[in-house]
Amino acid sequence: MHTVAPANRVATLRMQFGFGTVWVVTLCLVRLSIAAQLLRFGQDYLWRGILYGIATLQIIISTGYVIIQFIACQPLSGLWENVPGTKCWPVKPILILGWVVAGM
Repeated sequence: MHTVAPANRVATLRMQFGFGTVWVVTLCLVRLSIAAQLLRFGQDYLWRGILYGIATLQIIISTGYVIIQFIACQPLSGLWENVPGTKCWPVKPILILGWVVAGM
């Protein structure tokens, strides 16, 4: 944020929030697409079960991220501008969740 002009900070943070939401959904859809393509390579129940499990996990994780993104600050606009009385979750647990998911 040091390189962004103060007049553009609110717009930049608002766009970052919007693009972050789209990125999470897009990443989930890409991973689901890959899982769907891999389904064609095997017909046994173990292969299909693993792929369906991974796909389900991706949907749960992505849904969780979107929910967290929308409820992390109350009011929501507190994420991109100074709103008196804004209450936000601590950032550290969300970052730890991100690293755990990335490791998976």
